[in-house]
Amino acid sequence: MCSYLIGQGIRTVITACPNCTNIFRQYGHGLTVRTVYEILHANGKGNAVPATGDAVTVLDPCALRNDLPTQQAVRALLVDRGYTLVEMEHHGKLTLCCGEGGMVGAVNPERARGWADIRRKEAGDRRIVTYCAGCTGYLNRVIPTVHIVDLLCRPEAALSGNLNISRAPFTYWHRLGQKRRMKQEIRPKVQRTRPAMVNDPSISRLSRSISIKPPHQS
Repeated sequence: MCSYLIGQGIRTVITACPNCTNIFRQYGHGLTVRTVYEILHANGKGNAVPATGDAVTVLDPCALRNDLPTQQAVRALLVDRGYTLVEMEHHGKLTLCCGEGGMVGAVNPERARGWADIRRKEAGDRRIVTYCAGCTGYLNRVIPTVHIVDLLCRPEAALSGNLNISRAPFTYWHRLGQKRRMKQEIRPKVQRTRPAMVNDPSISRLSRSISIKPPHQS
């Protein structure tokens, strides 16, 4: 992917996912990586609605614990929109896991719940705002938690808890629909279709299959 992007003259990649951000920074040699939150703040996208005065707190995802520019951008977006920011004890470099990281919930559910409970106690009666989809979904089970993109795009629904959040398998279905709409509505200067998905009949048949059988093991 990096070779393709650089070959097309791309020098900057904009990310929204903490783990995608780290992957590109670690392996994207020759590419500059910026989060979309930095871009939104730099372009003044935090001033779209009147001030609310609601007190919120920010959970910094583990993956971006050392990403000061993104942490500052997220907080600036909230302040620009009129939210009152109250920090939890553990934030920035000292942030704690929400409880979902590293599949701990599958291996040690009690420990995962313990981490989530720490975040709940630190947040108090304030809504948590984060910029990780995984943190949002996991913590929202124990305390009102919202992704900052939802808060920026649909503030009333996000604050009232009326967001209609999809769950598996509908998330995958919506992803396919979104890709289809983007292909119809967006005309990029450069686009790429993976050759294997188009030219390889076995791959095409496999993508239409409902179940995938594991390879034969001797």
